Amino acid sequence: EVYRIFGMTDKSFGGTYESFLAIVHPADQSLVNDAVDRALSHNQPYSIEHRIVLADGSEKIVHEQAEVTVDSAGKAIRMAGTVHDVTARKTAEEALTNEQRRVRALLDAMPDMIFRMDRRGVFLDFSGPKDAPLLFPPEDFLGKSVHALFPRDHADASLAHACKAIETGELQTFEYELLRDDKPEHFEAR
Repeated sequence: EVYRIFGMTDKSFGGTYESFLAIVHPADQSLVNDAVDRALSHNQPYSIEHRIVLADGSEKIVHEQAEVTVDSAGKAIRMAGTVHDVTARKTAEEALTNEQRRVRALLDAMPDMIFRMDRRGVFLDFSGPKDAPLLFPPEDFLGKSVHALFPRDHADASLAHACKAIETGELQTFEYELLRDDKPEHFEAR
C-alpha cells in the first residue's frame, strides 16, 4: 500500500531513509526531518502530515504515524508505522474553508441582519453590520429561544414563519412591531 501511495514498486524504492526523504516535497523535508529527529531522540511516536512528490511530478498529502523501537541500551534501532493518503480529505477541507470564507465575506457585506434559528425557535447564529440596531447584544440571545426573549404573539409568529420557510423552502415575509426604549419600532422579517 505504501508503494502504491508513493507511486513506486518495491524495486524502485531504495528502502532507506534517504530514498524516502527524496520523495518528500522539498519545502516539507525539514519538517519531516525535525519530526523524525524528535521521535528518535525522545523515543516517542510521531504523527505528521506532509506532501510527497511522485515520479510524474504530481503531489499527494500523506499522514504518517510511526513508533520507535530501541535496543536494551535505549538506542533507536527501528522506526515502523503507517502512511495514509489524505489528499482527498485535505482538498475537501481546503475547499470547505474557502467556501466558508466566501460565505462569511458575503454575509459581512450585506447590510441586513440575519438570524438563524432551529425549529424550536432557538437562535443559533447572527450576522449583521457592526452597528446593527439590535434589541439585545448577540451574547444575550444566542442559544436562547425566541419565546424567552419576545412577547408571545411575536415569538409565535416568528417561529411559525420560520417553520413554514423550512418546510416549504419558500421565502416568508412578515412585519412586526417591537418596543425599544418604550417607543414602537417597525420591522420586516424574511
